[in-house]
Amino acid sequence: MRLSSLQVVRRLPRPAQTLVVGALWLFAIGLQGCPQQLTDDFSIERPDAAPVALDCAPFDACSGACVDLASDASHCGECDAAVDADEICSRGTPIDAESGCGARRLCDRGCVDVQTHTLHCGACGVRCERGERCMMGRCECPPGTRDCGSVCSECCSSNDCAGDERCSEGACALSCTLPSVACMDRCVDVQSDAMHCGRCRNDCGPMGMCVDGTCMRP
Repeated sequence: MRLSSLQVVRRLPRPAQTLVVGALWLFAIGLQGCPQQLTDDFSIERPDAAPVALDCAPFDACSGACVDLASDASHCGECDAAVDADEICSRGTPIDAESGCGARRLCDRGCVDVQTHTLHCGACGVRCERGERCMMGRCECPPGTRDCGSVCSECCSSNDCAGDERCSEGACALSCTLPSVACMDRCVDVQSDAMHCGRCRNDCGPMGMCVDGTCMRP
């Protein structure tokens, strides 16, 4: 049975518990030169940690949400710049609602092109998944990427990669297993490869052989 750190500490004698908790406090203080807070399982919390920035491209982050400043009626042109009750947002500018959107469509009091807008793709309120683009009113993965369910990536599994590459975090990357190492975009055994003997690009020559990482010649 695997015990949590809290359970382990609680099984110690009382003097040992005091020493362990005191040592954790000293460690926490030394991390950034100021006191940190310990949780119930003795992990460390950092209340002063910087918030994670939203990745809203190609849109903008406003009040913790991703918005399109060109068409958002509550953030028209800039964050928190709401249009009036009788206005709509068109290309980041409040305009009279009676003017209409022309060839574009009115969605949530904003003028959008539903052929290309990832928040209103094909129809109002139809959002594309992360990484998808709205092309001709349909959400699709960009060229060179695959649809991996909820995200577009270069690869969904290592079966999508070539040669010695493996899929890691949605991208194909060279992955070599010892004694092979990466040399010139492929995996080679430097113990026996005559062109990479002992190290990359150490060529043993036309008649040479590589034995245990050392060039041997007749």
